[in-house]
Amino acid sequence: MSRRFVIIVLVVVVLLVAGFTAARMITVANTLNAAVAYAVAHVGDLSILQPLPASTPYDEPPVKVEAVARYGDTVEVQITRRYQTLRHSEAQFAVTYFYQPTSDSWQIVPAPESFWGKQQSTTTGVGLIVHHPQRDAKLVQNLIMAADPALQAACERWACSSNATVVMQFLPYPNVEGELAYPSPRFTGVPMTLEANDDYLSSLTADAIFALAKQLGQPAEAAHAEIQRQNLYAP
Repeated sequence: MSRRFVIIVLVVVVLLVAGFTAARMITVANTLNAAVAYAVAHVGDLSILQPLPASTPYDEPPVKVEAVARYGDTVEVQITRRYQTLRHSEAQFAVTYFYQPTSDSWQIVPAPESFWGKQQSTTTGVGLIVHHPQRDAKLVQNLIMAADPALQAACERWACSSNATVVMQFLPYPNVEGELAYPSPRFTGVPMTLEANDDYLSSLTADAIFALAKQLGQPAEAAHAEIQRQNLYAP
């Protein structure tokens, strides 16, 4: 009799936990969906930063609006748009926004600190050093893989010293100043297609070559010629 009672109690507990979990999942899903619905309805209110020089967003609804995570009551929403760039008729970039519920609606809020991870990380290549939030580590690794060979090719032509190094930084806020300082692509647009990724990394590589030429005392014409020679993205 006691064994049967224990089994019944265990079954009841399992059912209660399952019911609570299901209810919580439904609540979370409803919250995410509500944030997305608000973002879609108010997407026209958002300012659009250029992910690349001379890139133009298509005047159309976003390709995708997607809730990707929750941070307490704050919902991370990713909005993907199509752009025309100098080299491609379509390149897709995604910007990250954060929405928090108010008493009767939603409002955009800054990213939670935990979103960025370690605030300042450093990734080092052969000729390029990048300071960046941990959140952007993968993109920075791809940048170094693209930029290092280009910088080495330029150095072979310009006879660089062994310590010739270009330093870039990405910052966790949208408005930045300074040479080779950029907002995190979470604000301007993370590349979402091969075309976007090619243009984005190519543009940053061209900036690195300009900086290297300046560091070495090379004329701007030499930098332009090297960028054209390597077929990099530059207006």
